[in-house]
Amino acid sequence: MTRLWHRILLCSVGVVSLAILVSASAQERPTASQTDGRTYPAPRFPSYLSAPKDVADIMPVARRLVRETQGLQGGGLGVARPGDTVALITNIASEDIYVEAIKRAYQERGITALSMPDYALVGLTREQAQKAREAIRPFTGKDGAAAEIRLWIENMFPKPDETKAWLKANHPEVYAAVYPDKELDATQKELINKMRSTNIGDAIRKFLDQHPEVRGVFWAKAGTTSRRREVHPYENKYLGTFTQDNAATVMSKVASFPGDVWRLIEEKTMEPVGYAEYAEVKDPQGTDLHWEMTEEMAARWAAGVYQQGHLYMHPNQATGRFPYAVLEFPAFKQKYNPREPMPPTNGVVVGTANHAGFYSQTKIHVENSYITKVEGDGLYAQLFQVFLHYPGINETKYPYHNKPGFWWFYETAFGTNPKYFRDPGDLMEARNTPERNRSGVIHYGEGIRVHHGPEGPVQSKEWEDFFKEHNLPNDHWWHFHNYFSDYRLRVRGADQFITLIDKGHLTSMDHPEVRALASRYGNPDEVLAEDWIPELPGINAPGKYEDYARNPWESVERTLYKEVPAGTYRYLYPPRKQ
Repeated sequence: MTRLWHRILLCSVGVVSLAILVSASAQERPTASQTDGRTYPAPRFPSYLSAPKDVADIMPVARRLVRETQGLQGGGLGVARPGDTVALITNIASEDIYVEAIKRAYQERGITALSMPDYALVGLTREQAQKAREAIRPFTGKDGAAAEIRLWIENMFPKPDETKAWLKANHPEVYAAVYPDKELDATQKELINKMRSTNIGDAIRKFLDQHPEVRGVFWAKAGTTSRRREVHPYENKYLGTFTQDNAATVMSKVASFPGDVWRLIEEKTMEPVGYAEYAEVKDPQGTDLHWEMTEEMAARWAAGVYQQGHLYMHPNQATGRFPYAVLEFPAFKQKYNPREPMPPTNGVVVGTANHAGFYSQTKIHVENSYITKVEGDGLYAQLFQVFLHYPGINETKYPYHNKPGFWWFYETAFGTNPKYFRDPGDLMEARNTPERNRSGVIHYGEGIRVHHGPEGPVQSKEWEDFFKEHNLPNDHWWHFHNYFSDYRLRVRGADQFITLIDKGHLTSMDHPEVRALASRYGNPDEVLAEDWIPELPGINAPGKYEDYARNPWESVERTLYKEVPAGTYRYLYPPRKQ
């Protein structure tokens, strides 16, 4: 991945071609969408990425990072104080040059940083960890359907071998697409099992038992509610994610986006949630969704909406948990936020991308909050149709729910940082999560999850016991990314709508207070600019949307792995001028 990134960065930044020297007006030429006739923002890809020669080149950024107290889904590295010892939990994809820069910057602040590979914590070598990764996800972003659902089967079912046997016996062609390689042998299964996040969490807990002098750990790229639960009883020593171990984060403007501006953007986005009686979302790819809320539902939603960088913008994900406290984040509030009753949600969700990569356009139908139908010709749709009728999945009542079934509508989440972008390196390993973090991008996730029981912010015994009895999925997945949505709330008792996202732009970034705060760091137009906007032919770029919908990877591959490295991508931002 390091070599890929250096090739992309050196070519796209170091080579000055006529195609790069495009005027701003040419880049921003509007294109009418073929799906709804509206005009959407033109594509962008960061033009300023650079490849460091050594650790010294990274140190100016690293020094800022170890002082930033706001982070993605947790505290920033700056929550550590002089005199502290902290552990950075790295993984097989972490790049040593960036980890070393963070450690040196910490040392300058009088903080000791230990770097600990997750695979070493569970007793594996780097080579064994690589084998585990290849066994569970032998795909690239081209294979978004197979990559995402293989991960779901292996990680979310208590007995994945039984689920795979059912799939192979009843749907052999679909099974072969998800498992095109040889049957996993006992050694591969053992390696995969050791690398499960629950086992890594156990190892971190044992480490903290043995080293009380360690203030806390930074671990994982996302999923912090689960990660905190997995290190119980050391939730307060889970300080945040560790995303600052690679070029995409450190050498882009993600690293320099001001944390206080980020927090204010989120506060302004969340403000109207508690006053809403109705919400609607529409997107030019076809998503058209709405739900109604009682005053009590809106209050529960407002109580649980917050997670830094990942706002829970549908009540179902904001409930069934102890919510995060905004001011004391990432601490939990003291009052449990129950799931039921759920707001009646209806409509369709349509997309071509998930957390692993891309797939042929798929549409799901939601009726009274339950997924009832799937449309599409590609593998993602076929898999969804298959698991929509998995044995017992619609007839069994999950804990903390009033009605049976797994396929309840669950996640509608906002990204809130304008500097995140689609990472070419991650995509080559079937990871497409960075793009969901960009402000205004909405990602949906289907199937139900309850993070806590009312007894405390830990996994409840009732939830655990349920999966000892039932081989059913224990968490949501099945993601959809939308990029140009309109998201509106209607204020209770008033004929007034508040637009939170307008054509994929998070409107809180236009708030006078946000712009005033951003002006402390430079021109607010530049500080708050979305530096990456995806290219969707037929929606915001030339081409036919029906062709893109059928095979989105063709467009993505051309952009990220041909035109950007060659320096010929016409939508580099900001444009370079002679």
